[in-house]
Amino acid sequence: MDNKNINKKAIKCILIGDFSVGKTSILQWQYWYSFKVHQVQIGLDLNTTIVQIEDKRINFQFLEGSSYYIKHIFQSGIYKHVDIFVVVYDITNRETFEGVYQLCQDCSKKSNQDPVFIIVGSKQDLYNERQISYQEGSELAKSLGFAFFEISAKTGYQVEELFEYLIKYMINLDKY
Repeated sequence: MDNKNINKKAIKCILIGDFSVGKTSILQWQYWYSFKVHQVQIGLDLNTTIVQIEDKRINFQFLEGSSYYIKHIFQSGIYKHVDIFVVVYDITNRETFEGVYQLCQDCSKKSNQDPVFIIVGSKQDLYNERQISYQEGSELAKSLGFAFFEISAKTGYQVEELFEYLIKYMINLDKY
């Protein structure tokens, strides 16, 4: 692989949300187009990839972490240089949605930059069990000025579109 065309600055993206909202599954689908049931991730996990868009090769780093560890993550300084926050909630669990607003506020205050936020309702394949409507999620994102996606890592519904959106958004901002 010819590394000289890879940009020196990595785009840092973190997926954050409560336990079991689907963060690991979202990344797993994006990287391996597969889904595993009952996966538990604790702390932070890092996935790095080189994204090829037209003639540009960009180093993209995806971190994921539970909001349970947010105090420790803030203390570590990881959030200070994050370009994109993907805040994930489970459409079948109202409790995971109720903390989204505060989580966005906390991340915004701790960042040294002007990060991009995307709110994601996960587990769209369980629409018969939903506790949060698409409209409710969309309205929260709109009220904050953020993008919104509803996805399913189990079926792959809108996962690729989510990642394409955030990569192209960063390229359009010239943040790479």
